[in-house]
Amino acid sequence: MGQWYKRYVETFGNEPGAQSSIGWVISDLTVRAMEAAGPDITIEKVLAGLEAINDYQDPFGGPSLSFSAEKHQGGDYLNLYQVQDGKWQTVAEGISY
Repeated sequence: MGQWYKRYVETFGNEPGAQSSIGWVISDLTVRAMEAAGPDITIEKVLAGLEAINDYQDPFGGPSLSFSAEKHQGGDYLNLYQVQDGKWQTVAEGISY
């Protein structure tokens, strides 16, 4: 993650925001599902690849994500963040929904 962060700051001149981090995680999950689908890719194979992801560790410190045929939202809880003194701070962790 350090290289991504460094390249981001060099490219854009500031730290990545929450949306950039979330976008990175979504992209990483998508790539993993597509790689698992293999070269003869279909929607069904991508979905099966996503459903096989278990205990994905968010490199930005967010909650772990697991998927299955019955569970497509990924997480079981979320963390609450707030900008304090210009920086993101964790306010609460493990909020179930």
